[in-house]
Amino acid sequence: MNKFNYAAAGALALALSAGVAQAEVSLSYGATLTSNYVYAGVTQTMDGAAIQPYVEVASDLGFYAGIWASNVDFASADNFEYDLYVGYGGSFGSVDYDVAYIGYYYDDSGFASDELALTFSYALTDTISASSSVSSYLDGTGSFTQGFTFAIADAYEIGAEITTDLEGYEDWNIGVTRAINDNVSVDLRYHQAEGLDALFTLSISIDS
Repeated sequence: MNKFNYAAAGALALALSAGVAQAEVSLSYGATLTSNYVYAGVTQTMDGAAIQPYVEVASDLGFYAGIWASNVDFASADNFEYDLYVGYGGSFGSVDYDVAYIGYYYDDSGFASDELALTFSYALTDTISASSSVSSYLDGTGSFTQGFTFAIADAYEIGAEITTDLEGYEDWNIGVTRAINDNVSVDLRYHQAEGLDALFTLSISIDS
């Protein structure tokens, strides 16, 4: 996950509550244990392990909100990152879309940034799907991410994505995910950012 203002979050939640009062709401939760928290090709934990829990509520109307967290290590007073987000998802034809607003916070320094992201997901073939995402940040920066997923067996898939920001900086990753069952998966991934050493991560995710 990655980078709302409490007042904005509260106002949006109140606005949405009127429209979803009669909607069916579901709760999901889970956690990922990873050998290294890597964002944009850069370690957020000084190459150390991280545990990353999340909780999300969603309505059958397409609205959702949640919190995601992780331990971090920047050799500073910050030890935890927590991200608050709200969004809406739907589809038109064979294309799924999602718009989300995300706020990034740290336990000591507080609010860090926010992001508005628009993502489109679509199937290319029976075994290949793609996603295209545009993000805009509070500081005026932005990025474009293109991702692909290849199903190579019943329980295996290869996933890859490349991100380019407005200044041309690129980072990319590619990995293999193995679904153990409906709730547990294991992921081995290679990360590369422009001008930095490559990083490998091994992660296990458990979802409700």
